[in-house]
Amino acid sequence: MAAPSSLGVSGAAPFPGQPGIPASISRDSSTDLLNVQALRRSFPSGPATITPIDGVDFSVRSGEMVAIIGPSGAGKSTFLHLLAALDTPTSGAIYFERNSLESLSEHELSEYRGQKIGFVWQRHHLLPDFTAVENVAMPLFILGIRREAALRRSQDLLHEVGLGDRGHHRAGELSGGEQQRVAIARALVGDPKLLLADEPTGDLDEHNAELIFELIASLHSTHRLTSILATHNLSIAGKADRLLKLEHGKLSAIARTSEAKAPAAQAKAPEDRG
Repeated sequence: MAAPSSLGVSGAAPFPGQPGIPASISRDSSTDLLNVQALRRSFPSGPATITPIDGVDFSVRSGEMVAIIGPSGAGKSTFLHLLAALDTPTSGAIYFERNSLESLSEHELSEYRGQKIGFVWQRHHLLPDFTAVENVAMPLFILGIRREAALRRSQDLLHEVGLGDRGHHRAGELSGGEQQRVAIARALVGDPKLLLADEPTGDLDEHNAELIFELIASLHSTHRLTSILATHNLSIAGKADRLLKLEHGKLSAIARTSEAKAPAAQAKAPEDRG
């Protein structure tokens, strides 16, 4: 469904070779979808400077689900915004499919956000005056996809998230769990490669939070996504393929026993809508 992207144009700066890559990401990078090097983001705060992201090195393989935990204000949202090109780093580099985001034009960055990335927010940000299927189709309308085709694609995704019979209900007529399912469908409507989810279960009760994670894990597998989730929910985070902690500007791995992790690819789609 996504229009052809120009992210592979010759003007894009290529990913550098293995020499010089920090030891934390020195494994074979041939399967990496995303690679971050020495990433730093600072903000002025009166006479001081706040640096929530301070020299972060990070990579994620195609098909991997990574969970990032950390205290409130640690910079998890900032980090995801940088990966989605919704914010610009103070220094450092982000490579997607071995191309530097810094080298892309504004038009190419817009294509990257709209066609390569799917973003799920803590709050669904649905348009209340539009139906569920119209909300899901909004990114396709913006891309200029014909209305009939966009709505058909959107309805298919609503079926996938368990809301096939709710497409013509307005956002305000849906429960909190249903609204977040619509938001997940919207994030996937452009057929992205990378799914970024910023506290996707943060506004839900424990039961619905588990259902939403199970849905994300199922879609991660069926759509062959690469997924990065920021969450406070340790139970959910522990089910990802890899668990990281962001604190004091640094990203570090958290070791777990194999028994403590339920691989995301094995998760089943929930039957309950929430």
